[in-house]
Amino acid sequence: MPNFADLMNSFEPSGIVEINNTATAMKADCIDVVNLSIGVPNFSPPSHAYDAGKAAVDSDIGLKYLNSKGQPELLDAFKNRLEKDGFSYDLNELCITMGGKGALYLLFRALLDEGDEVVYGAPYWSSYRGMIKFCGGVPTDLPCSSAQHYKLTPEQLDAAINEKTKIFLFNNPSNPTGMVYTENEVAALADVMKKYPNVWILSDDIYDKLIYDGEKFHHLLHSAPELKDRLFIMQSVSKNYGLPGLRIGGIAGPEKVLKLLPKIVGQTYMNIPNISQQIAASVFSGDHSFLTEVKDNFVSRRNIAMHAMEACGLTCPMPSGAFYVFPDAGVYMGTSYKGTPINNGYDLCKLLLEEAHVATVPGEEFGAAGCFRISYACPEAELQKGMDRLVGFFKELKQSQVA
Repeated sequence: MPNFADLMNSFEPSGIVEINNTATAMKADCIDVVNLSIGVPNFSPPSHAYDAGKAAVDSDIGLKYLNSKGQPELLDAFKNRLEKDGFSYDLNELCITMGGKGALYLLFRALLDEGDEVVYGAPYWSSYRGMIKFCGGVPTDLPCSSAQHYKLTPEQLDAAINEKTKIFLFNNPSNPTGMVYTENEVAALADVMKKYPNVWILSDDIYDKLIYDGEKFHHLLHSAPELKDRLFIMQSVSKNYGLPGLRIGGIAGPEKVLKLLPKIVGQTYMNIPNISQQIAASVFSGDHSFLTEVKDNFVSRRNIAMHAMEACGLTCPMPSGAFYVFPDAGVYMGTSYKGTPINNGYDLCKLLLEEAHVATVPGEEFGAAGCFRISYACPEAELQKGMDRLVGFFKELKQSQVA
């Protein structure tokens, strides 16, 4: 039998997807699993999104190939959405992509040569490393502990950048921690990047509308507009608008790179379906008032989760964005539960799934050993049931260490 490409041996599957698949299979076997593993927003988009989808179905535009850069209606809507957030871009500085993942992949493909380093804070979104390696780059994660609220410091960033560094990747608000950087924290990172004119900046902003507690979204470009000629804004309708299945993302950035991306698209998947693009255009340009109720619901669920973390005796900085909590269970590493050793997050999450029937994601998937991620983007009653089970598990685990 012929061999497949050596590159596939280094390609890392998504651990989050695998855990979600396991939990789904257990449910199919009639096991009452509370699945808190995957980041699906679990709210309905506004009605105008459905109207746009129906209108797109009635059109005949699916009978022909579309522009690999994106449909004009969506590009205009994306441009206007950026302007409302304080960013000014021309249409030739925009590109529509196959989801947020597609945006990252296209940029890594366009910017990375073999051996180029990409620096970013850890905990990080789990797909970063796999995509960077697949595109020939070297992932360089900078550990940010719970003691520093999982946030990258300017000192860490400055110390990490070297002659091999090609990209600084910044995610705010954060997946997996839900942390939101303050204006001063963002400005300090921007000051560091001013010193390194040969380093590209990728700003992963896909949770920027999901910020709570009176906090605001602060951006590197708001602090340092002069970074614009080497910074890329990445957006998506998956999280802010509750439409992950549409697979629509967008990039804003320097024209000299953005004009290259449709070449990759044109030689691979050609274009994104028109139905998805028209729905995305409607949510980018439509009324955003529905997000008020969405955010209120997320705050209520976050508070349920944080109350449970306290009851579990776990260290967990308060998140002000996205829909995750990220407890540090380091105190339980090196212990055991009913004779089963707990040496890392994988051991712990396996026990949580098998014993408590709660699916979570090990922190190692995000570069944070001994931690785990909980997504609270689920019905409140389901979340409460899962939290009650976690509290019971950790109470029993703690008592077993004393006995």
